[in-house]
Amino acid sequence: MFKRLIVGILAIAFLAGLVPALALAAPDEADLQRQITELREKLEKLESRLEATSGQQKKAATGEKIQFSGYIQARYTDKEGSAGNFNVARSRLKMKGHITERSTFTLQIDARSKDGKVDLRDAYVDRWLGSEKGRYIRVGQTKVPILYEVLESSSVRLSPERTAIARAMFPGERDVGLLMHCARPGKPTFDLGLVNGQGRNKSDANNHKDIFARVLLSVGNGTASVGYYDGEFTSGAVTTDKTRFVIGTEHTLGKVGFRAEYVSGENLGSDIAGWYAQAAVPVKQGVNTLFVRYDVYDEDRDAANRTFKRATFGLEHRLDAKSRLTFAFESRSADAGFTNVASDGEAVDGNAVTLQYQVKYG
Repeated sequence: MFKRLIVGILAIAFLAGLVPALALAAPDEADLQRQITELREKLEKLESRLEATSGQQKKAATGEKIQFSGYIQARYTDKEGSAGNFNVARSRLKMKGHITERSTFTLQIDARSKDGKVDLRDAYVDRWLGSEKGRYIRVGQTKVPILYEVLESSSVRLSPERTAIARAMFPGERDVGLLMHCARPGKPTFDLGLVNGQGRNKSDANNHKDIFARVLLSVGNGTASVGYYDGEFTSGAVTTDKTRFVIGTEHTLGKVGFRAEYVSGENLGSDIAGWYAQAAVPVKQGVNTLFVRYDVYDEDRDAANRTFKRATFGLEHRLDAKSRLTFAFESRSADAGFTNVASDGEAVDGNAVTLQYQVKYG
């Protein structure tokens, strides 16, 4: 419409200048043809500029520019029975951007890993379905959307690490595959997906693709969720069933934030179960947050003395919008037969103190 308007205005202006000339003298055919050619060239240049401007506007509207963000967590940890230690718990760099008007990508790496190598955390593409941003198909390596705690970023989590049940049932929180997410205002949120089932940065070791589903409902001043995961895990020549049934809730009661989740199922050939509950209250206009969490993990319900329990008490102090200090004390108790199948060195007996400084960027 805009192009046609410009063309019309130019044509009228041309004719307005041409009419007086016709009244004074008869036109020269060659000269008239030259003027028409020049006018056509000017119009073509104008159309090219309009197309370029339109492309720049679309690019700005879709946010095609890549966005960088991340965070660093530096810690001092003193565990009972071992020497105190300074370490970098996480050093993340995240990139996000638009590929097309309906496609986005996310790439996240961790420059800190136990073997000293850069670790790939997220690498996926989202394809939005229709004009609603709440519906998309995701392909690549991403978090498995089952537990609140799995989906929660370590940059905002109050406790230094996730619960024992989350670390054992979803080590690394991520897997490779595809999922569909559907969220609409006033409606339940659904997640459905297929993954390899072997964990982060690993190919499938069997012919069974793991499937999961989750429903999130709004309830009062919070939400409630139900999820189910079914698959197989192969280690060497051994393949075992891998199932998880999850139920949880997250609510705000006055100023107190409350969250609780329960998980049961099969893991590495054993029936497992675990749960946790957490409460947090902001003080001093939100500059400080006091929190307490209790988590339990039974790695084999058919055997005795295979349970781990932990109580965590802590304080988060926000230095500014981008940095915070966290102090956490953990009282941990592991039964004599507990083997810590998560193999992450976190769920062990004895008390522990952690002081963490975190800074976010981007």
